[in-house]
Amino acid sequence: MLWTAAAWQCACAQGLTVVVFDYTGVPANEMAGAIRTARWAYRAAGIETSWTLCNFATPGSDACSQPLPTDGRYLELAVMPRRTGTLDTKLIRGEPAGLALRGADFLRPRAYVFYFVTKSAADLTLRPVGVVLGCVLVHESAHLLGLGHEKGGVMRGNINAQDLDAATSGRAFTADESVRLRAGVAQFEGRGLRAGR
Repeated sequence: MLWTAAAWQCACAQGLTVVVFDYTGVPANEMAGAIRTARWAYRAAGIETSWTLCNFATPGSDACSQPLPTDGRYLELAVMPRRTGTLDTKLIRGEPAGLALRGADFLRPRAYVFYFVTKSAADLTLRPVGVVLGCVLVHESAHLLGLGHEKGGVMRGNINAQDLDAATSGRAFTADESVRLRAGVAQFEGRGLRAGR
């Protein structure tokens, strides 16, 4: 019975490609935990995700774990050490741990996640850095797909320890948020995007 339910969910799940550009040098175990957390949060909402990691932290190293999609349909998430003044000019919505940018000026939706803020939040909440980073990746990418801030869960403006725990147990999004996310993915996948970065 469980196998049947899992197979049904996988057959009906929508797909989303996310590319993470690491400009910070996040330790491999933390990044793996973050992607695992983010993948789990989206899967519970009925969205299968494919994650590609590109390392830009080491000079001369711009290797991606997989080739970027040639059709250009992917969300860009840049992990930066901290926020810089140059990011303020086109700010649409921002939180202390990240900000999401959308609009005609961008080839594709992109968001920034600030590693040192997520690391501080992990210390404060006594949760693994990978879990906090994963929840911030989900929060910012969900903004790119059309969700705003909510009263609770991973879309709360100031995510707390209970929201982090909910995300790791498959309750990152409410049923309504999941429906809106799937609609956002369908709209994003339906758009014509130019290939390339």
